[in-house]
Amino acid sequence: MRELGTDKRMVVHSIREFVAQHRGKSVDDLPDYNDDYDLFESGDLGSFGFVELLSVLSDRTGHELDLSEVDPAGLTTVGRLVSQFASGDSQ
Repeated sequence: MRELGTDKRMVVHSIREFVAQHRGKSVDDLPDYNDDYDLFESGDLGSFGFVELLSVLSDRTGHELDLSEVDPAGLTTVGRLVSQFASGDSQ
């Protein structure tokens, strides 16, 4: 997959694209993802899918996430993922 960049919109797009592929759905079939949308509690992703998503976001943004410094349970919302992987003030 191509590099999407690291602004908020592109990180959210990457999350939606991954979830759609993971669930065998179209991106258009997914609900809107606001900052409070929890990917784990909603059932969109399980533990393994969530770890895969972290890897994909890391690859696409070039931002390495050190799980020894960050609690993955605190990263299950779209807003928290964006705050970890987006840079700058672009929306």
